[in-house]
Amino acid sequence: MSKKMLKFYAIVILVLVFLYAFSASYTSDSVDNISYVIALAVDENEGEKNLQITFEFMDTSTFSKEGSSETKSAIIDTVNASSINSAINILNAYIGKQINLSHCKVVVFSDKIAKKGINAEVSELMNNIQVRPSTNIIICKGNALEYIQKSTSQLEKILTKYYDIFPNSSEYTGYTSNIMIGEFYNYLTTKECGNLAILGGLNPTISPSNSSGNPSSKTTGGSSSSSSSDSSSNKPTSSSSENKPKEKPDNNSSLSEMIAGNAPILGERGTENIGLAVIKDGIYIGDLSALDTLCHTLINGEVNSFLLTINNTEIYEHYLDIELFENMSPKIKVDIEDDNPKINIEIKLIGRISGIKDGINYSDEPNSLDLDKISKVAEQTIQKHIENYLNKTTTKFKCDIDYFYNHAKRKFLYIQDWKNYDWSSKYPSSRFNVNVKAKVYYSLLHSD
Repeated sequence: MSKKMLKFYAIVILVLVFLYAFSASYTSDSVDNISYVIALAVDENEGEKNLQITFEFMDTSTFSKEGSSETKSAIIDTVNASSINSAINILNAYIGKQINLSHCKVVVFSDKIAKKGINAEVSELMNNIQVRPSTNIIICKGNALEYIQKSTSQLEKILTKYYDIFPNSSEYTGYTSNIMIGEFYNYLTTKECGNLAILGGLNPTISPSNSSGNPSSKTTGGSSSSSSSDSSSNKPTSSSSENKPKEKPDNNSSLSEMIAGNAPILGERGTENIGLAVIKDGIYIGDLSALDTLCHTLINGEVNSFLLTINNTEIYEHYLDIELFENMSPKIKVDIEDDNPKINIEIKLIGRISGIKDGINYSDEPNSLDLDKISKVAEQTIQKHIENYLNKTTTKFKCDIDYFYNHAKRKFLYIQDWKNYDWSSKYPSSRFNVNVKAKVYYSLLHSD
């Protein structure tokens, strides 16, 4: 073959390669023809059997403003349809672009729809290859559409950043947990246990520009339906009471009642994520408070540090704030010798006094505080909270939401023997032996 023919064939092949490479820009799969969903909300369509599906998109045109300090705006579209797939198909025709869920950060279900069951919707999402297993799943105390409408804040210039980072607060508070849809679906299809989702709620907002206490600065945020949702959150409605400074709680009892939508918070963002939603057989049956959630994260080794407030006049006349850290991973053993499983839990913590209410310089009087007694009280306090929480899982929820079954099934040699044991029916009669060890040190910096 001559050199001219080789050159000709090379040119033809090169042209074909370029034509194939650049032809993608004219297909429906090109970036210009795709709309990426960052949040998905599912509400009940009252009066009809259809669902109300809301899609939140980021307005990418705002990114062209280099160095802009403005919050990036979002675009929200709502569709009434029989299913999520049907809503996507309808919206594809409406916006003239192909909707893509590969960048969806959160899926939010209203509490009304969750109480009827969300098995079908979660299964539908998991069968969509675009949905990532790391997508967070939220049960909202109120309207899911309003939740995503109010999830913006001046703290984040890009909304997707908030959706990315808020579950990480579980590592240093223990008041929520990073629940992902992949893990959620796995437990949803497991008969031996219950399930958990992030608990979201609506929060009355206050304008950041008029946060000094001006009554006119109070805003409701969101659509006209927000009035009914906000009224159910047990928050004060008068601007004077909403702007009144909150007092520091004397102990951790307030945490036992604190959940999303009922927290002592006023801010520019109109949503909050505190506590967890308990799911059994795909149906939303109850809530875990901030304190319950802390116990759950401690048992499962999900929290790196947390704050414990002790108000015990026997060790100190005022409150003590103690910052506790996980010293080692929790040890869990399950004894299944009879029909009443015995679950042993050992938790080891180390901590420091981070706050104290007085003006005494304890660096000059190192023996003024009995650290051994403080450590003992911390152990007893945490142990009591965990025992109360575990008793709630057996008596109120009657399902294993701490996934102890993973430890129990190791005792069985054959799968059929494990199935015959029927852990789900045995768990409500479980007995618990909780052992908490904590060592508290004094490391508070003093300033006159």
